[in-house]
Amino acid sequence: MPLALGHDGIDLAVGCGYKFLNGGPGAPAFMYVANRLLHSIENLIWGWLGHTETFAFEAEYRPDSSIARFLVGCPPILSLVALEEGIDLLLEADLHAVRRKSIALTSSFIDLLRQEWDDDAPEILSPLDGRRRGSQVALRHPSASRIVRALSENGVIAEFRAPDIIRFGFAPLYVCYADIWDSSQILKRVTHQVDADRRAARLRRKFE
Repeated sequence: MPLALGHDGIDLAVGCGYKFLNGGPGAPAFMYVANRLLHSIENLIWGWLGHTETFAFEAEYRPDSSIARFLVGCPPILSLVALEEGIDLLLEADLHAVRRKSIALTSSFIDLLRQEWDDDAPEILSPLDGRRRGSQVALRHPSASRIVRALSENGVIAEFRAPDIIRFGFAPLYVCYADIWDSSQILKRVTHQVDADRRAARLRRKFE
């Protein structure tokens, strides 16, 4: 989403590069530190890349005066290459248009859940107001772990977060509205199957 960290007086921010920046698993994270704080915040993990003279190899650690002081060791080069390509693609897009599509994708997914499901629909945890929602939708269901496994078997990749959260990420650059429809229908089908299996298991235990 479009941010103006300096203009808005933000002190610190962190983010990851693997999902929405398209870096893939293992992609480096990133951080922001306001200029006014650079000299007053210390990195508790010292590394040679954060030294003011990287190749001096001095006995005493002297942190760099720039944001580089927060570097520790060598970043994984292959992961950086993938991340660079993902960022280059993102820079070709209008970030405001990306944000609008993000809201539209997640809103469409939520609308399908609310319109097509009965009372057995998973609980929607993400804000219903798109302006307060990132590019993901989190749901709660008591069989979340089993549902995520079933989704994967049907070609839909979601994330399980203990104890009962299913999380869907919608990367606006390459997720389309057909994906929203397909994933919502598969989610509905596998959830109904998991619920039916759970009810059958309860009945078996009751009469054992």
